[in-house]
Amino acid sequence: LDVLGVWTSNTTLLQELNAKLVRGPFALIDGFFKESVATTLLNELTSLATQGEFVHLGPLFNGSGGHFRERDYLESSAPAARCAALHPQRAKARRRLWKLDQGAGRTYPRDSPTVGIIVDSLSHNAWAESLNLLLTGSGLRFPPSGIDASLPGLRCLAPGDFAEVQSSSAEEGRGGDRHVLVLEVWLTSGWTPRAGGATLWCGASDSEQGFAQAQSIPPAHNRALLYAPHADAARGTEIVEEGASPLFVLTSALRATASYFDVA
Repeated sequence: LDVLGVWTSNTTLLQELNAKLVRGPFALIDGFFKESVATTLLNELTSLATQGEFVHLGPLFNGSGGHFRERDYLESSAPAARCAALHPQRAKARRRLWKLDQGAGRTYPRDSPTVGIIVDSLSHNAWAESLNLLLTGSGLRFPPSGIDASLPGLRCLAPGDFAEVQSSSAEEGRGGDRHVLVLEVWLTSGWTPRAGGATLWCGASDSEQGFAQAQSIPPAHNRALLYAPHADAARGTEIVEEGASPLFVLTSALRATASYFDVA
């Protein structure tokens, strides 16, 4: 895992990450990749986007539910209010984004070698074992033979993109594998808070207090978000504003492929 930043050798930081993941609700890592790797990866993703390698998915935010939800969203920038405006109620959560085409048997262009290296590195057993160790004391660790890392996904957020609030106590991958730890890494250039696209950490919803735990997590280049999916881990993505630079997001997950077995 030579692509990762110096945080991997910082014992104090690793202990802090473990403590944050045990206490919840999430942990942030700045400088996730080596800076040279992050810069090259961003350049390659930007080139792939220019070449039309990303496919746009999802409806417009005001395409369903009328202008009332859009009005509610724009009335307040407070995280709790935006969590409420982006909550799908009983409907399935929707999202709009650009996704890198990673069809079966598809290979990345030769001029994007770093993308392939990153995907291979974060699919490796050594990475899965490292993530598993960060869950020490959480009650969510599994024996090494019962975990693996999912194939990383790559998406891009552009003006008009968003994600409604969703929550799951056990996110599932293909085949019903249980996701016990989720990783998201942001890669961007020139992103500002006014651009939107922040992750809304909504937490649990209380019928009287609404989203009292809500907070906004702004994207930053080469910053990673780590969290364990559970019932109180509701989250969404603010609408990306017009004129925003592309925001690339790499996602991966630690999957439990065995029956539940806590090794403390």
